[in-house]
Amino acid sequence: MGTQGVLSIVKNGVVKYKIIVGCDGQWIEELKDKIKGLPFADMSCAELYQNAEDACFGCTDCRVVMDDTGEFMGPESFVDMEWPPEALESYTSTFSTSIHNPRWKRGTAEYVAVIVRP
Repeated sequence: MGTQGVLSIVKNGVVKYKIIVGCDGQWIEELKDKIKGLPFADMSCAELYQNAEDACFGCTDCRVVMDDTGEFMGPESFVDMEWPPEALESYTSTFSTSIHNPRWKRGTAEYVAVIVRP
């Protein structure tokens, strides 16, 4: 059974943040509960990354947090652009699809959640 996870935060019909993990996706509900209490204005990649870490959603080797401006946090190899170009392209080109998992060619993940903010 897979443990990949994708949690997206959508505001006004637009994906604003996406948290993608390759392991420990089963903690998605705990993360969802933590994030629901955050004011949208206080959200940032750093804040969401910390919340994901606190909820044990993913690990430091696989956790990537992205926003709609192109900012991201994740493993140093991702941040330093050491991943293959096609892997990086998958993350950016599928960002606007809230339930798409860029880690997997089929775009699926075992654990998926979308938080819709007003």
